[in-house]
Amino acid sequence: MLWAAVDHQGELIYERAKLVVIWLRSDEHITHPVWPEPKKMAPFEMSEHTQQLQDQRLLFNYLMKICSNEYWTRLWIIQEIGKARKLIISFGSELIDWQRFVEIITLPWPQTMGNMEETEGPGGTRLPGTPFSHTVPWRLYYQLLNKYDGGHKLQNLLVNHRQALCKEPRDKVYGLVGLATDCYAGFPMDYRKTLYEVWKDTVLFKNSDTEVHQGDILKFGKLVRDSLGGPGITTMKEIFEDAFLKMPQKGNRDQSPNADNPTVLKIPARLVGRIVHLGPSYEQIMTDLSKTADWRLSIQHHLPTKIQASVQEESDLFLELLEGLDKCGLKIVSTCDFDVSWLPEKMPQGLSDPYVTSEKPDLGDKPLLREWPLHSSFHKPEFLPTSPANGARLFLLDNSTGETSVLDGKPITKSDAPRNMGLGPSVACVGDYLCEIVGIKRAAIIRRSKNKLSFIGTAGLAQQAHHTRKIVNPSPDRISSQFGLPKFDCPSPDETVKLYLYVPLAYQLLD
Repeated sequence: MLWAAVDHQGELIYERAKLVVIWLRSDEHITHPVWPEPKKMAPFEMSEHTQQLQDQRLLFNYLMKICSNEYWTRLWIIQEIGKARKLIISFGSELIDWQRFVEIITLPWPQTMGNMEETEGPGGTRLPGTPFSHTVPWRLYYQLLNKYDGGHKLQNLLVNHRQALCKEPRDKVYGLVGLATDCYAGFPMDYRKTLYEVWKDTVLFKNSDTEVHQGDILKFGKLVRDSLGGPGITTMKEIFEDAFLKMPQKGNRDQSPNADNPTVLKIPARLVGRIVHLGPSYEQIMTDLSKTADWRLSIQHHLPTKIQASVQEESDLFLELLEGLDKCGLKIVSTCDFDVSWLPEKMPQGLSDPYVTSEKPDLGDKPLLREWPLHSSFHKPEFLPTSPANGARLFLLDNSTGETSVLDGKPITKSDAPRNMGLGPSVACVGDYLCEIVGIKRAAIIRRSKNKLSFIGTAGLAQQAHHTRKIVNPSPDRISSQFGLPKFDCPSPDETVKLYLYVPLAYQLLD
């Protein structure tokens, strides 16, 4: 109660204050410029011999000193400014009206005074660049300008202020909730919770909003995790002990992964292709040259002649990059040792090939995820172990299934060319499918059995060849150089697969 009361009172202080003073300490002697009226300001001159340009240069340097003040790096300033009715900046001995200040820094300053690159605004919009575009005051101005048009949604606040500093890591989320227009009520704030619990609460809160498309829920989850401190915010033990891993009681259909269960994430993924061949293990390909020759021969045997040249190039580049892959990078490959199965609302057309179904191992009468009974002595299996690359092996994909559905029968463009291979766990089988998720390097492996889909594990897909060629000096810590990051907008219904995963399992999909 105490923490909740303190946070609520802090929120009201800024919301009800008639005036908020932004005090920027400055010990150095600064020559104050003449403040022009933005609407009456004369056009910027390019000649360095005019008095006007000298005045503008003095003003520019003064403004840049204000914008570079370390005070702006504090996270709580975001709430101070976002809630204030009126703002004044105190800089040295001068009081500066906030509105005049932001009107001037957003003017079209000459290119000679700084970087003019475009910047990303609320909702992914592109905003015109100025020398001040990279500063916090400039971002706060456009955030306020678009407050009711997405600027103050929690996801946009997290994106725009992920570099903000605070002593309490939970404030990277809690400090923005009071501003977020999509968190008006019901957000579970509790400073006693672990960072993982805060992450889970935040993701589940967003997931519970049925009015908003949750196609990027995992990308959002990654953003929240990184804001709270990165992969180290939790341990595998904490995840295993998560109550959500205890499957619902038999017959409780309200908590079925197929129902509107807020503790289950329904994650849209794009179908990439079907495994048609399993190659040598990672260790074999790194130590035995004969296995490399066998792998190249398998490409000729299992993939169409018309793509042989491009796939061989993709393979050579991929194998070269794998030489720089370290133990940490190999974690992209993982196995799910638990039976995670669900009945899809609609079986995607790309998974309906009878030939594919016949090659898949049948789950038979194994119970679905929702049918596992709940016992106090429930054994928590080690899904997605910390060293999943034991036995990781190469695979080839047949992606012809998605070729027609992606572009309605037209040839696939090079910018959206599908990957033909990757590195997956030893439990993967010929006939399993690879699906990619927006903003996540890990690709999901799923298996069809009759009318059920099962989550098998994760894999890394090779980069497209024209991207890999650009990598001159691959390094072990650059996982992105070995495995591609999927970028796509709206896959067709035929190539969209919805994964039903409990939150702890979804957490492990994050890169």
